[in-house]
Amino acid sequence: MSLPHSRLQQFSTAQAIQLLEANGPLDDAQALRQAHRQSTDRGTRVLWRAWLLGARLGLPEAWQHWRSSAGWVMLGLAVLMLLSSWGAAQPCWGRAAASTRWRPLSACSGRIC
Repeated sequence: MSLPHSRLQQFSTAQAIQLLEANGPLDDAQALRQAHRQSTDRGTRVLWRAWLLGARLGLPEAWQHWRSSAGWVMLGLAVLMLLSSWGAAQPCWGRAAASTRWRPLSACSGRIC
């Protein structure tokens, strides 16, 4: 039987469990038994154990929440990038505010704005 979800989610869940265990061991007896039943390969057993512990702690739901929010964050960053580049180009177009005093030559393609 294969692990659910993508490899990225599997490894990020394993990393999160590893970081949680740095603060103290987790009760993993049941997860270890299930992982041994699922696979004989050591690496896959580690991923199964981490996935089962993560599911118990609610990590897959948190992953889905952040993943659904990522599109909005990227859209916001793109709008911010467009606005900042538009503002930086204003001195070169001759539409800068009167209070703009410092204009680097590199921003105006080598000519004096």
